[in-house]
Formats: sequence, C-alpha cells, structure tokens
Amino acid sequence: MTLTVRTYPDPILKTVCTPVTTFGTELLPTVQSMVATMISQRGVGLAANQVGLTERMFVMEVEDSYQEFINPEILEQSEEVKSKEGCLSFPGVFASVTRYNKIKIRAKTFMGNDVEKELTGRDAICFQHEIDHLNGIVFLDYLGTVKRMLLDKKLQKLKK
Repeated sequence: MTLTVRTYPDPILKTVCTPVTTFGTELLPTVQSMVATMISQRGVGLAANQVGLTERMFVMEVEDSYQEFINPEILEQSEEVKSKEGCLSFPGVFASVTRYNKIKIRAKTFMGNDVEKELTGRDAICFQHEIDHLNGIVFLDYLGTVKRMLLDKKLQKLKK
C-alpha cells in the first residue's frame, strides 16, 4: 500500500518527530508502505512526516537495497561537500546544500536491532536529508533569503 506524500507548505513537514518506543512486527507494515511509496515516487529516501506520521523513522535506498532507520543519529561526520538535492515534498525543486560526504550512523531496525555503519557519498547525503526531516528541517531552510524566495515562487507556479 502506498501513502500520500505531503508537500510543502504542509505544516507536518516542520514537525519534530518523536522517538519510536515500540518495536516488532507491528512496525513492518508501516516500513513496507513507506518503501512502496518511496519507490512509486522514484525517491531514494522518505521520512515519516513526509507521509503524515510523527515517529522518528525513515526509509532509504542504500547500496541497492531498501532499509529502515528508526531513531537514527549521526555519530561522526567529515568532508563537507555541496550537493544538488531534490525532495519528494518539493516536487520539481532542486537546490545546492552543504552536507557531509562521510558519516557514521546508528539506528534501529523495525525489530529493535541496533545498526551502526559508515555511509559515504549519496547514501550519507540522503541520510542527512532524511534525519533533517525528522527534526522539522527542510532543505530550503539551508538557503539564503533570496534563493528561498525564488524557489517559493517556483513552487507556487508548480501548484497551479
């Protein structure tokens, strides 16, 4: 089952998500629906609040597989890079954002198992983009006022 992707300026996109406290097979349908939604929208990552949920979880494509990251955190980061990013909640909008090219992360699986790994390149950038969503931050928040105003105008035209 696919879910509805919320688009800017839906207020849920600015919601700080709350930690997941219950793990197990009851989380699996949500994870599966999020992955199906991400694939149907041709995305590489999807955070819970992008589909109207307020728990700290997201799914993303990592090394040609789909993984869930629950209560994710970044432990270490290095090597800043500029990346051109898009977002399913901002269809047709792309902007350059400074991110870390290499990060060490920790998260849980839907069963509550701990995962720790290093991510680089696109995977690292996507992880940071999705964790921002869980903190109520959208990629436009990184832009200066003039760039944000120009993109806001573009978004208004796309909605018509």
